[in-house]
Amino acid sequence: MQIIQNVLQSDLTFNPNDKVITFFNDKLVGKKINAIYLTGVPYTGPVLNPPRPNPYVDTNELINLGLYLNLFDINGKAIVENLAIENLFLDETLNNRVELPIDCVLDLNKSHFFYRNGNVTRKALLRVYFIYQTKEFQKTTDLITGIYTVKFPYKSGGFLKDFFGFAIKNQKIKRIKTDFPGSFYLVGRDFEINCSSKFFNDSSPKQFLVDNLEIDYEKSTFKDSSVNNSPDNSEHHITFIF
Repeated sequence: MQIIQNVLQSDLTFNPNDKVITFFNDKLVGKKINAIYLTGVPYTGPVLNPPRPNPYVDTNELINLGLYLNLFDINGKAIVENLAIENLFLDETLNNRVELPIDCVLDLNKSHFFYRNGNVTRKALLRVYFIYQTKEFQKTTDLITGIYTVKFPYKSGGFLKDFFGFAIKNQKIKRIKTDFPGSFYLVGRDFEINCSSKFFNDSSPKQFLVDNLEIDYEKSTFKDSSVNNSPDNSEHHITFIF
């Protein structure tokens, strides 16, 4: 399992006329990048006739894109060359990967994705997650002192305080577990996690721990993006383990 302190969600511009996708971002300047992940984003907008193009690259397009990653460290040295992005997929059904521990400050002007197939013919957005570190990882153990679960109706969302109250205020969270599609924005002292709920879903092939984080429940939010109301998803859960 990988421990995370900060996650930056970034929607990079995919332009079929340019084979290179750069990912410079002010928030990543001078930060140690631990890992990079990608995910396809399905279209969830209104059904129109004719259909509206998905503003994002979806999972099937991502699989067939022929996308590769090149990374350079702060000294301009190539540390990853032409790595196929199959190793970076976060999607549940795309679980064949090798671990890619980056753990260094990158030259954000030189590091980039590039693609070969170009099967996406429209200008679109590529959803990328950067896991980065801003301080030394805290010492942790496998000891669990508490588990707190909240149930909520599907397609709910909002500030965590409205669902959790202050039942676990000041607790140092080690792990989060969810069972719904959606997103999280978690913030607290010296950390910020803006990510898909895939990071914490039990069904995900990649499991993450969080670095003993004290979450600010008044500022942190979540959103359940379920698209139907079948009996299987009429009620969802968030569990915090500390």
